[in-house]
Amino acid sequence: MNFCYDCGETTYNLLSKNVNRANVVFNISGAAKANSVPLTTDNRTFGIALKINYADNTTEDHYQEYNAYTSAEQSVTLSVTPEEANKMLTLLSFMVTIRI
Repeated sequence: MNFCYDCGETTYNLLSKNVNRANVVFNISGAAKANSVPLTTDNRTFGIALKINYADNTTEDHYQEYNAYTSAEQSVTLSVTPEEANKMLTLLSFMVTIRI
């Protein structure tokens, strides 16, 4: 998958899944190679994100950063237990975020 690396902060939604359950745990992982992330700014980010949408329309965000200082392929894993474990989750979104 190719992304636009000169677009400022960009989020790419890779997967959205209806959950409709409470008391769940999520493990997501991703592999990436960021050989186009410019080394000109220290506030750049590159990572995977998980957004949890609850039935009461509140949300919760989780983020795991890749190392933006390497051009080698790397893998990260993010394990999430929702902060409101007993609340009904309606939708889960898995994203890649890039800020350059």
